[in-house]
Amino acid sequence: MIRLLILIFLTINILRLEGQETERIIKYFQKSKQIMEEYDVLKSDKNIKNGYYARYYRATYEDYKTDKDKYLQKQGFYNQNKLDSVWTYYDLWNKGHRINKEERYNNGQKIGVWSTVLEKGKVIKRYDYDKNIELEPIIKYYYIYPARASEEGIEGVVEIFVKYNLDCKTDTVYIKKSVNEMLDKNALNGVIEQEKLREKYSIQTDCSNKTDSTYVITYKLR
Repeated sequence: MIRLLILIFLTINILRLEGQETERIIKYFQKSKQIMEEYDVLKSDKNIKNGYYARYYRATYEDYKTDKDKYLQKQGFYNQNKLDSVWTYYDLWNKGHRINKEERYNNGQKIGVWSTVLEKGKVIKRYDYDKNIELEPIIKYYYIYPARASEEGIEGVVEIFVKYNLDCKTDTVYIKKSVNEMLDKNALNGVIEQEKLREKYSIQTDCSNKTDSTYVITYKLR
């Protein structure tokens, strides 16, 4: 999906920049064959960035050669030295590569929804620059199947009930539908962690219209 979006924006920028000849500037890490930075500039003025830009994390040349994109630090586009289109920033984390932040520009002006990833990918903070308002964050939680429950072939659906105070603080959390002690505990702990993240990052202060919620966690072996 990310690569498709990049391709779309690259196509848009190529059309926009049609008629302006550019050339690719490539800079390498010191005493290395690995690219540190690459970007397009106008042939008529090499001080003007115009087109694609990318910067990379340092890696061994063998790792970099195997998967260049895995070591991207940030990438985006310039239009006459002004930030343009989508700018994506990446983290190297747990031997992986993930998006840390996404920004959107139109000829140097901030537009659209910006997002920042926090808490090891569990929280996505958002701000809408078109409306100049902070949006409710997205809270993600990935339940890990308890090893023993998996070995014993235990499956089922656990439901966790959460009751809120009027100020949106968590009041009560309990198991509404039980399956097994291991799965129940796993689900309950997951919901409690999600609620802590929600309380920490949510912009909601009035929950008079939302007094409770039920989490449904499905455990199914493949």
